Amino acid sequence: MQEESCPLSLINIIIAWSGAAISSTLSLFGSSFMIYAFVNFSSGKGIARLIFFLSIGDFCWALSAFCTNIDLLFDNHLTIGGCYTFRLFYQVFALSTVVWTACISHYIRIKLQEQADLLQKKEENREFDETSLLLKNKNQRKKLWIVFHILSWGSGIVTYIIIATIGLEQNDFLQYCYPPLMFHIIFWFVPLGIAYFSTLINYAIIVYRLKTNYYWKKLMNTNVSRARFLIRITAYLFIFLLCWPLDFFSQIFCNQILKIFYLAILQAQGFFDSIIYGVTNRQLRQILNKKSKILVISIILASPLLALKSLFKFFFINKLQTNEELKSKRNIQLHKSGLEH
Repeated sequence: MQEESCPLSLINIIIAWSGAAISSTLSLFGSSFMIYAFVNFSSGKGIARLIFFLSIGDFCWALSAFCTNIDLLFDNHLTIGGCYTFRLFYQVFALSTVVWTACISHYIRIKLQEQADLLQKKEENREFDETSLLLKNKNQRKKLWIVFHILSWGSGIVTYIIIATIGLEQNDFLQYCYPPLMFHIIFWFVPLGIAYFSTLINYAIIVYRLKTNYYWKKLMNTNVSRARFLIRITAYLFIFLLCWPLDFFSQIFCNQILKIFYLAILQAQGFFDSIIYGVTNRQLRQILNKKSKILVISIILASPLLALKSLFKFFFINKLQTNEELKSKRNIQLHKSGLEH
């Protein structure tokens, strides 16, 4: 494998680990803030929910990368167990972030298509039951969510089981684990490529319809809103092009500067995601602008802890409250039906 035949000097190894530790720290804070913002400031639906799960992938990847690189800086060695564990987190959560990006693009396309179809039926004065149509679209999206989760989390889990069964090779210099080159391409770069080109195709369809379809144009009825939207989706694609091609080239070409640069840039993806999906979000900016700067800075600094609390709230407390509400509604319905009889 190319990694083994490309030695790194000790100083460059330390620089690589340091750069990766700094980048993963930025990603940890960025993804933590996004998780906190979703649970506390968001409606919890649609694209915001997709970005939330993207941020969970970024958070888990950044946390494992931070712990691994800090350990390497102090110990200069990673046990084979630690090596396999880091590869597990990397394979599952890093890959999930790219798949979630593809899911976001697909969801945006589906949502815009539904809105354009509804607008067309209204303008043509067609006879249709709007409530039934909206309910049908909602049920279809529920099924779509199941597919999103299976693809996003399942792709990393399945590919990791395969490469771990085949056997991972620990790099003598950086100490990270990689599958043999052929399997690295098949079970890492091919899924990445499929996810990216799916994203590219979805956004290409969106751009084409915004330029050619009357009802799609009407959804964004000003040049400013269309331009803002196109800038955002270009930024989504740019994150991938900034981070992931370097991963591929670093496996093919033996260049110490390239390897150092790729580790720093790649593990900063969570930070870039928080900028593109978070800071550029007008609704989130409006909420933050109403709060004092000291409070916002405090939230950012405490965001890793706040993220853990927010995840607990989302997955446990909110679920319990929802179950209690459903149980209460069922009891009321049973009580009413009993009175009627």
